Amino acid sequence: MVVAKSEEALARLADDFKQRRVAKRYHAILLRCPAEESGRLVAPIGRHPVHRKKMAIRPTRGRYAVTSWEVEEVLARGLCLVRLSIETGRTHQIRVHMASLGCPVAGDQVYGGRVTDKSLPAVERQLLHASEIRFNHPVTGRNMRFSIPLWPDMTQFMEQLGGGAH
Repeated sequence: MVVAKSEEALARLADDFKQRRVAKRYHAILLRCPAEESGRLVAPIGRHPVHRKKMAIRPTRGRYAVTSWEVEEVLARGLCLVRLSIETGRTHQIRVHMASLGCPVAGDQVYGGRVTDKSLPAVERQLLHASEIRFNHPVTGRNMRFSIPLWPDMTQFMEQLGGGAH
């Protein structure tokens, strides 16, 4: 989350977001690992044609969307921890893109990430975490970087699977 303290700062930050000069990094635990260890998915996203509260890959009616991923750790039972970067900021972008690869975010009830395997630890939410944001300060121009480690429930989930904690 970024908060502007003046109208001028707000306008500059808004322009930086619009021009894709703000770098956003996320981490997610996926129910299945992607076929490739890393990749970049360019697939337009728009409203689902039937389920209006969902988003979907829409080749002709979607808006340009780009998500890059890198597998950081393979976990037990085929799950994995991935680092994700988004070039665009579409609604549900990471969730839709990863689900389209057959690798939904664990705990995502909407896009196929429901954890039904009783041998896995219980999941109370989507295991998706906004871990870093980088941008130039709107007044000074100084490069700013803010990050936060994985939430405790995500590290605990990984530890219960036998994976490491980050």
